[in-house]
Amino acid sequence: MLSIEFSEMKLISTNVSDNNTVRITAVCLGKEASVEMSILQLAKIFGTDTEVVEELLVNDFGTEELENKCVETKSLLSRYPDINVCGDEIELVFLKVEEKGENSVIIYAEDIGGWNNEGIIIELPSAIYDAELKGKNSKVFASPVKIEFKAD
Repeated sequence: MLSIEFSEMKLISTNVSDNNTVRITAVCLGKEASVEMSILQLAKIFGTDTEVVEELLVNDFGTEELENKCVETKSLLSRYPDINVCGDEIELVFLKVEEKGENSVIIYAEDIGGWNNEGIIIELPSAIYDAELKGKNSKVFASPVKIEFKAD
């Protein structure tokens, strides 16, 4: 099992009109890692904004309008890690891995159809990926405090 522990979360702007992307600073085996996802994904993980998440799950399509409705999640995000949420561990769909330069890899997980940022992007040092995950069948799980890769 490989665990990526969250240490800080904040909203970032990926373009002029978007401030619904969450950047998570994390630690994995003592090294810095990062995670980016839509506020919709974080709402699913936290177990918050349940009506918005339900609409998302029914339509399987994320929109800026839905992201803008994630008021409860954004409020909690501003207080992270001092939060109390009921989100359980959920399994994410593991999509693909790409090299990013010589020293890191990008792991893509759980993409929701939509206009821009609905996937979960995990950046890890290449050395950790190579030693812990490369060539292994793993499932990806997320909770309000971490992402874990567990062997099948």
